[in-house]
Amino acid sequence: TDGRDGLAQGGQRDLTMAVCLIVATAFLVFAIRRGSIVYFALFGLLSGAALTIKPTPLLLTLLQLALAVWVLRRRGIPWPTRVLAGALAYLIAPVMVFVFLLREHALAAFLTGLRTVVPYYAGLGHRSFSFVVLHSVSPLLPLVIVWILLLALSPHLRRSYTWERMLLAAGVLFGLANCIFQARALPYYRYPLLVFLLPLMALDFDTALEAPAAVTNPLRAKTASILALAALCFGGFFLAPQSAILLHRYRWWQLDFIHSLQGNLEALGGPALSGHIQCIDTNAGCGNVLYRMRLQPATGMLSDFLIFGPASAPAVRDTRAQFAQGLLANPPRVVVVTSSLYLGDLDGFRKLDLWPALANLLGTRYTLRTQWSPTHATRWWSREEMPDSYRIYILKDASKPTLQSVP
Repeated sequence: TDGRDGLAQGGQRDLTMAVCLIVATAFLVFAIRRGSIVYFALFGLLSGAALTIKPTPLLLTLLQLALAVWVLRRRGIPWPTRVLAGALAYLIAPVMVFVFLLREHALAAFLTGLRTVVPYYAGLGHRSFSFVVLHSVSPLLPLVIVWILLLALSPHLRRSYTWERMLLAAGVLFGLANCIFQARALPYYRYPLLVFLLPLMALDFDTALEAPAAVTNPLRAKTASILALAALCFGGFFLAPQSAILLHRYRWWQLDFIHSLQGNLEALGGPALSGHIQCIDTNAGCGNVLYRMRLQPATGMLSDFLIFGPASAPAVRDTRAQFAQGLLANPPRVVVVTSSLYLGDLDGFRKLDLWPALANLLGTRYTLRTQWSPTHATRWWSREEMPDSYRIYILKDASKPTLQSVP
């Protein structure tokens, strides 16, 4: 499902988190089956790594640990030392992050971001509840429909839910809650759900293929078997090959934005621009170009959606103030502005209207050197899109620019 969603989804945080959680669950299964302290520790280590990506996996870890304790107690296996091993291992990754923040003197900034930036970002780009739920399973919708029908048709399937399947079901509930909580229905938000849902459905389809020896409704059992076989055939002979084929529809070589901007920046000085260039962009590609050219930005602002929001939001107000201070302390000789606003519906550079002081600065202290617009669409994910346009502004003189009336 990651491949069919597009190349840009391969490095998403939720994909990494999903991999950590499903492997941690596999270690927990081995830990319970063998009563192994080592496997409990590995479960804790990977679950703790997932926590450093987003905080929501803590709920899944607590639920899975509660199920593990329940199973161990029923088997008469001592559980406190095993759970303690998992809990201590769980702390390793968060402690490493904490030490890193201390070493980089970034703990205060991290806490400030949690208090201001995270709530602001969490409120952007929300979709309706129905859209979020449908989008969360859209790549597997036919399989999910058959799976729900099987659960309704097969009492013996519901009764066959072992503790292993309960661990997977806990992951499914977590993944669905994760999609609903984030409310934006971006493609990669569904990976923690699908990584648990796929193996759970496969186990249920396999169980439904064979009805128990004594069934009260043979017709219902036969119908369930046929549906399960159809689902397995659909997944194995259609959905999987289709996903592999869809991998080849993405035109990864279409880097017109990056090549154009890089060529223009090299003509303006290339390496000499390091520390004297500023992107006003989030994910259109300006940051990628700076990385490719090994150029340091003039200020610490990397995402412009934090300056083009309502001035009443603390995250926007603080970021504007910091950005203005950075511009005054080190006026960039080159400013690159991209045309769209991340998680917003503004295009055509209209985002500049949201902060008139910045628009005035660019209009008075800078000269518009270049404006580039794409000539054809790219396909980096499930649909074609036109890349962003960009403008390059050049500082008129060496005098420091001023931002009037910064909100």
